[in-house]
Amino acid sequence: MLLAQILATAIFVVMFLMIVLDKIERHYVTIGCGVLTLIAVFGIVMHSPDAIIETLNIRSIFTLEFWYAASESSESSSGINWATIFFIAGMMVMVEGMAKAGFFQWLCMRLAKMVNYKPIPLFVAFMIMSAFLAMFIDSITVILFLAAVTVELAKLLKFSPVPMILSEIFCANLRFGNDVRSPAEYYYRDFAGLFFQRLFDKYRTHGCSQPCTCCHLFLFCIS
Repeated sequence: MLLAQILATAIFVVMFLMIVLDKIERHYVTIGCGVLTLIAVFGIVMHSPDAIIETLNIRSIFTLEFWYAASESSESSSGINWATIFFIAGMMVMVEGMAKAGFFQWLCMRLAKMVNYKPIPLFVAFMIMSAFLAMFIDSITVILFLAAVTVELAKLLKFSPVPMILSEIFCANLRFGNDVRSPAEYYYRDFAGLFFQRLFDKYRTHGCSQPCTCCHLFLFCIS
């Protein structure tokens, strides 16, 4: 068991270093290290096919609760969270399709005309839009949608999109009056239990720090 822990830690450290060095595409690194962990740690060292099957969690895809969850209690608590992966992949496909259809270019022109092609009013408008949309839909959807529009606007008006995208992320995670949780929170709750749930509840009650951060980004953008 100690050998398995040491090997798993070594694989993680190597993966982290490869991601930091950025010599190989990150998805190749993570997938390769994940497969190596399954084979070397679970298969060779631990001799546990059951651990591999439980980690892959393929059987959860073929259950009714995976496609229709009436409550949060029906979520998977072990193995790969395929529901979150499918959700994010679907959102990315939708955003890419809308981009190829020219929706974001059209929306960029409309928004730019409304504020007379000035970046600062756009910055404020997108912060408000991000917080407002996050009241009704999850933050991942809001960020993917607004980030695509922001990048197109940055190309059009020749400004850095980084401060605006960061402010959109902060505002989208405010989610006033909304109980829709982000995929990251699902992961935290699945693997860490109630500790992270209490952490996020406390984080929401002290969300006043996020508007301050957005103000700092606003000052950075105009400086």
